[in-house]
Amino acid sequence: MSVWESTFEDLCRVAGEKGLDARAFTQRRSEFEILFHHVPIPAGRSLEVGCGGGLLTALLAREGKGAVGVDMAAPDDTTHSRGMQAPIRLRQALGIPGLHFLGCSAEALAFADESFDLVISSYVLEHVGDRPEAIREMKRVARGDALIVALVPAWMERVYAPFQYYPSMAWGIGRGAARFAAQRLGIARRSTPAAGTPRSGRPIGVSADAHRPEGMREKFRKFFRVYHPTFPFPRPHGLYRSSSEELRAHRYGRWKGLFEREGLIVERAFATRIAPTCLLEMISDGADRAVQGQLVRMVKRYGEGGLMRTFAYSYGFVLRKARA
Repeated sequence: MSVWESTFEDLCRVAGEKGLDARAFTQRRSEFEILFHHVPIPAGRSLEVGCGGGLLTALLAREGKGAVGVDMAAPDDTTHSRGMQAPIRLRQALGIPGLHFLGCSAEALAFADESFDLVISSYVLEHVGDRPEAIREMKRVARGDALIVALVPAWMERVYAPFQYYPSMAWGIGRGAARFAAQRLGIARRSTPAAGTPRSGRPIGVSADAHRPEGMREKFRKFFRVYHPTFPFPRPHGLYRSSSEELRAHRYGRWKGLFEREGLIVERAFATRIAPTCLLEMISDGADRAVQGQLVRMVKRYGEGGLMRTFAYSYGFVLRKARA
């Protein structure tokens, strides 16, 4: 077992003992296995931009000389930010020296120039409004020879999106219909007027609309307006106007060109996932773990090949500053 793996297992154990969501930790194991196959953990300070729950930041802090995770200070549905509550709970539970979290935007990092030996973002840039500015900020706070690592979704993620979107939507409709039927059945059982009420079955002075249950048509309307506003197409996951725009923006060449225009050299690029194995969770966790293990071995061996990158579900870019 490698150093990062033993540290990861230890963090998962502590998370479970402290009542944190240990399942969320283990779901990222394959991601970390591929990441650290290509990227060594530096002995110096690390920065994670868009730290989410803070697990990767904690892992980097345990293996290096400290790490800082930044994210939006408060939850933000637009950028899918979870805010600082979860990472701060993680820091209190783990008690790792040198682990810090700070609320700030990726486009305005609150650090001096050349402060970190590793700057990493994990599926964050697609949620940032000004991606070039965020990349410039990551470049600014990285030391001259530091690695800048960006894990980003590929165009194939949008190709697979309908296979997750429609089953999830059907499940939501079925669950809502079952609740509606149970509600109506309960109302029918309570339809006998109580003492002090007229034959209409409602207290005197209360309008009919006040106790009229929301109809199925209104529920469907709300369901699509709130949760599926882009139906019949999947809702974009990142900060895009449509899934088709997101698909075009996530092509390998578009990401590579974006990094190079901001003065970064692509030192290495690799596939991080080649299929949405999360879909297998609908069958069983065991099926998911078995397939994950096979795919991780394949991606570690062939992930830097052009064919694998072409059909990848997500990419990893290892970047350095271009020399003046």
